[in-house]
Amino acid sequence: TLEFRPDGTGLLSHRGLGLKDAAMKYGFTDDGRLRIEMELYGGMMSGSLEVDRSPAPKESGRAPAPFAFRMNLKDVDVARLAAATPRMKGKMEGKLEAQLEARGTTEGKDWERTITGSGNFAIRQGRFSGFSMGQQLSKIVTILTLGQQRFSSDTPFSYFGGDLEIADGRVASKKIELQSPNLNSAAAGSFGFDGTIQYQGEATLSGLSAEA
Repeated sequence: TLEFRPDGTGLLSHRGLGLKDAAMKYGFTDDGRLRIEMELYGGMMSGSLEVDRSPAPKESGRAPAPFAFRMNLKDVDVARLAAATPRMKGKMEGKLEAQLEARGTTEGKDWERTITGSGNFAIRQGRFSGFSMGQQLSKIVTILTLGQQRFSSDTPFSYFGGDLEIADGRVASKKIELQSPNLNSAAAGSFGFDGTIQYQGEATLSGLSAEA
């Protein structure tokens, strides 16, 4: 949910993750799109949202309401972002940048499966700390670090990022890379909005190659 206030601040929240009193600028374009620009944990988030309410309501009385949005993140402090949820607090550091474009419709109980889109993300000069960082992220990190998160307190890295494709209720990546001291690795796969995970990868450690 996104709530606006006359003083230019607002409340952004999603499934318990809240960002209160964030300074933001917002307005509407000539074609009706909502544009937002706001400070986000030391960086910036900008984007737009368009909702088409012209389709006629179906028998349920609820219109499908197709939507489209774009989002850009730049120089977001990952440590401050992670601290917003107890499970992620203290588990990651770095600077995040990301781009995402997606569209879908609010029709039906499985409306998340209508979302399609693409984007990419990158976290630079960062660190993973500990292991229990959330189901999807933990699986990817375990593959990329050859399981080091199970016995090492920290994994520093210069780059962690990849591509994103959204379709059929899943977020897929053809290549997610991790570049850290003495370790270069890549993974591919997807996770679903239903919690299922499918990833595999290959890493090179001190001249040796291993597959996970």
